[in-house]
Formats: sequence, structure tokens, C-alpha cells
Amino acid sequence: VYSTPVVTAVLIAINIAIFIYQFSLPVRAANAFVLQYGVIPDQLRYTTLLTSMFLHGGIGHILGNMWFLWVFGRNVEDAMGSGRYLLY
Repeated sequence: VYSTPVVTAVLIAINIAIFIYQFSLPVRAANAFVLQYGVIPDQLRYTTLLTSMFLHGGIGHILGNMWFLWVFGRNVEDAMGSGRYLLY
């Protein structure tokens, strides 16, 4: 019997919300958004290591990532427990 994958579902919802927000911005604002929250290798900030995980380059990118997260995240969350999974 599997538990409800609450953390996985919340992560997917957050990713989709940020994707919708990002792609609703005008081009200039969207570029600034990515520059602020994405990882830029020669300007590395530790905060962007977290925030960049929620940025996606297009519909195929987010669909693929969210499908992968749903398929595998549920099992990992169930095995680790929700708290440890979120930290992981």
C-alpha cells in the first residue's frame, strides 16, 4: 500500500505555476526573470542552485520533467518519507 505523494504533487504544482508565470511575462521581463533565478556558471550564487530547478525552457521540457517526477518521485517519496524526500 502506497502513501499519498503529497510532496511530489506540491512540487509539480509549484513547477507548473512558475512555468505559467514565466511564460506569461513579456520577453524582456522573462529574460530578466531567467537571469535572476537561473544558474549562470561564471556568476554562481548558491540561491540559484535551488531556484533554477523550477525554471523550464518550454512545454516539452516541463512535461518531460514533470512526468519523470511523477513516475519516480512517488516511489522515492514513499520509500524515504515526505520530510526526507523534500530535503533530498
